[in-house]
Amino acid sequence: MRVLRRSIVVAFVAAAVFGGAVPAGAASITIAPAAGSQSDTYTIQGSELPPGLALDIHFQSPDGNVYSTAALNQVVVVDGDGNFSFQFVPTDEFAGEKLGDWGTQVCTSGTDDCVGATFNIGG
Repeated sequence: MRVLRRSIVVAFVAAAVFGGAVPAGAASITIAPAAGSQSDTYTIQGSELPPGLALDIHFQSPDGNVYSTAALNQVVVVDGDGNFSFQFVPTDEFAGEKLGDWGTQVCTSGTDDCVGATFNIGG
C-alpha cells in the first residue's frame, strides 16, 4: 500500500512549501541514510518539538514532483517527549521517479512553517 501519493501542486505553492520557516522550537531533523538505494528504508526523525504537534512531510524529486503525507490524510504527530519518526521506502512511495538528490520538508500541518533536509536515492 502506498503511503504517499503525488500531489499536483502549482509552482507558486511548491515554492512556498520549500521556502518556509522552521517549525517552532525545532532543534533539528535528520534523514538516514543520507544516501542509499531505492529499496533502502529511510527514516526522518526530529526532536525538541511541542508534544502533540501535527506534521506534514513533503518530498521533492529531482524533477520537481512533490509528494506529501497529507495526500492520504496521514499526519505525523510529535510524541510526548517532543520527538517524531517517519519511515519510507522509495520503491514503494516514489515508483517511477528519477534517482538523484531529493529534498524533504517537515512542516507544521496547515502552515508554511517548515524545516528541511536533503537526501540521495541511488544517484
